Amino acid sequence: MSDDSERAAEIIRRAADPDRRLPGEDPERSDAEDARHWVHVYDELLHFKHEAIDLAEQNARELPEPAGVEIGMDVEVMRIQAERLHKRAQYWRSRVEGGS
Repeated sequence: MSDDSERAAEIIRRAADPDRRLPGEDPERSDAEDARHWVHVYDELLHFKHEAIDLAEQNARELPEPAGVEIGMDVEVMRIQAERLHKRAQYWRSRVEGGS
């Protein structure tokens, strides 16, 4: 496998890893304020990801079919990422509601 292929495979693996945490995110060392911070961070990331998905879908409809198919693959990856972000936000939301 070439260096580029290995790099791409690693990026895809990390992007889809449902347990991947953001830098500084430590569930073992969180209080309610920290949990609220992570809810906010993940909510912002989700908002961004949904905007990116909407834009990509709009562009896919306006481009010739081969390009639209390629963008469709991008959208699927972004949906997987959005699901991961949603799960992390829910995790931190439960920590806020449960008092950390």
